[in-house]
Amino acid sequence: MPADYSDPDLIRVGPDYYLISSTFHLAPGVAVLHSKDLVNWSTIGYAVPDLRAIGPELGWERMNRYNHGIYAGAIRFHAGRFWVFFTSYLGEGFFVSTARDPTGPWELRQMRDAKGRPLRVMKWDDPCPFWEDDGTAYLAASKVSGPWCPHLFQMSADGAFLLDADVDAMNREGPQPYGEGTIIYDRPTSEASKIYKIDGLYYLFHNEVKDGVRVGMMKRARHLFGTHPDGSPGRPGSPGAYEVRQIMRGHGPSDREPNQGGLVETERGQWYFVTHEGKGGFPDGRPLSLLPVTWLDGWPIPGLRTPSSHGPDAGAGAAGSEAIGGDLGGGALPVAGGQRCFPQGSDDFDAAVLSPQWQWNHQPRADFWSLTERRGHLRLRAFRPLTRGDFFSAGNTLAQRTFGGGGGGGETSAVVTLKMDVTGMDEGQVAGLVHFNGGLHHARISVRREGGARRLVYQNDATIVPGPSLSEDTAEIWLRSCVDAAFISRCQYSLDGEIFVDFGLPYELRWGNYRGDLVGIYTYNDLGDTGHVDIDWFRYAFQSA
Repeated sequence: MPADYSDPDLIRVGPDYYLISSTFHLAPGVAVLHSKDLVNWSTIGYAVPDLRAIGPELGWERMNRYNHGIYAGAIRFHAGRFWVFFTSYLGEGFFVSTARDPTGPWELRQMRDAKGRPLRVMKWDDPCPFWEDDGTAYLAASKVSGPWCPHLFQMSADGAFLLDADVDAMNREGPQPYGEGTIIYDRPTSEASKIYKIDGLYYLFHNEVKDGVRVGMMKRARHLFGTHPDGSPGRPGSPGAYEVRQIMRGHGPSDREPNQGGLVETERGQWYFVTHEGKGGFPDGRPLSLLPVTWLDGWPIPGLRTPSSHGPDAGAGAAGSEAIGGDLGGGALPVAGGQRCFPQGSDDFDAAVLSPQWQWNHQPRADFWSLTERRGHLRLRAFRPLTRGDFFSAGNTLAQRTFGGGGGGGETSAVVTLKMDVTGMDEGQVAGLVHFNGGLHHARISVRREGGARRLVYQNDATIVPGPSLSEDTAEIWLRSCVDAAFISRCQYSLDGEIFVDFGLPYELRWGNYRGDLVGIYTYNDLGDTGHVDIDWFRYAFQSA
């Protein structure tokens, strides 16, 4: 899926697959996607409806979580409920969100330590839960300071408490003798833990840095905490040993190596690994890849080009015990034929609620947008940014992911167009179509009202290109971004929806602060909380060569 769905994790529940992705500072938080075939996905909701429940820095009043906010989580189905565990990196700490239905409503809770104190801790990431058959619960996570390696905690069955956690110890730098669970793998730079129990063996996945690139690693044992030399099970505070294999290879520093992700088994017993292409630095962020899994000597090897074999016992005795997968070159899909489809893009704003492909840049100011004040339109009301003229401190920007390479289905370009009514604009207001990333770069084609007149303006970071004035009787305008396969955007405008005129400068879409490019709609007013625009529709189309 050629867009920025980073840090994926997934499960199968009956015939349905559910996947989550990191969302950082975007609201709502933790995207939840659904598929029937592991190939075609749709966004169905979010596990965190209001980011301010995590912390005030994520709201429009502060907008202080670019490059931070909600990091990699894990999704599981247990005891008739969906569970999503995640962390917010800069001190908000550990959270769990649960729902009976993956579309919501979701109930968010702050996790607590053994003494009942909120687990508001710094620099922990990538939690993953695990329940034994008797309901005993555990949580794996990594501390991204000091011993940057996987820890395994004992957890209450309801996910509310880490039973061997101490919030003070977890906030201190370096290893501690208590209060941080049990270190189960002592190699630094290890994170992205996932826990599976397959045919009586425990498999603990993580990734780590080797020779400058991240690689996928797997540990396995007959006991969750490993096995001691005498065959006795490891236990909290006294872990045993694991067998360890590298199961996915690293690539060169500029390559898009697979690493973080999750295993899933189909109803027919086929295994796959969904991963993001993890190096980053590309305009489309960290897209998703689906890797077929081959079991060799009881090890799951994603992306290995060998004859398919299903199940952990397949391939026993083969020379593949040292095999390393991770090939993004392709493989057999779990479905054949059919039209590829991607999460929703276009929107006519006819519904009473936002379509789930949309997210806000930080939690929005709720009373400054509406889908009901003017039916069939999105009304965005303007208000002052936190810093005058600063797009990245202006609240209520609505956005969705940009699809790379024109959509991955052979197309060579993507065309994004919005139709906007500008009759409600006030002095000092600016509004339009914008590309932006995680707080570093942006480009926008806009209408600005200044000196009683409205005119077009293009801005590429600090470079501003003034455009023509609009006549007083102009009520509607069409704004467009044409993105080619090289991720170059060229903007256009139209006064009738038919004839489009080039305007502005070419802009190379950019990666920034661990986010690929987003495209969306914005407005703000440096002079006051006044003025509005009405968006009739937003169209996302692919064009073939």
